[in-house]
Parts: sequence; structure tokens; C-alpha cells
Amino acid sequence: MLYGTVGAVRGNLDTGAGSVSDNGVAYGIDVERAIASNWTVGFEIQQSEYSNINGGSNLKDTAATLRVNSRF
Repeated sequence: MLYGTVGAVRGNLDTGAGSVSDNGVAYGIDVERAIASNWTVGFEIQQSEYSNINGGSNLKDTAATLRVNSRF
């Protein structure tokens, strides 16, 4: 199965001299496949983007997840 995700995110960054927050967008793609009757394996990659950190700086965050699921 192949599917995508899109959503809103809220990020907080602590710089030591203070903290800043921003709203952004997250999007990603995921693939999941059955490897047995009650087991699946999946991989997801997700990107979050913030465009107004501390008055205009851009920040991107990428996360990748590999998972094995058991269904019972």
C-alpha cells in the first residue's frame, strides 16, 4: 500500500538565548507491505517546513521511519 500525508505542524526552537515558535506544513510518503498473514513492514519519510523562524529564517526537518507491525 502506498499513501501520502499532509498536515499542519507547530515547532518550538530553544536557542539558549530564548525560544521561537512557528507554524508550518508537513508532508510525506509511506509504503507498507504484508510479509506474512499477520505481519507487515513499512517505511515512511516526512518533511516539515517552517518559513518564519525568528523573523524570516527557514527551517526544514526530515524524519524517516522503518517499522514492523504484528496484527492480532
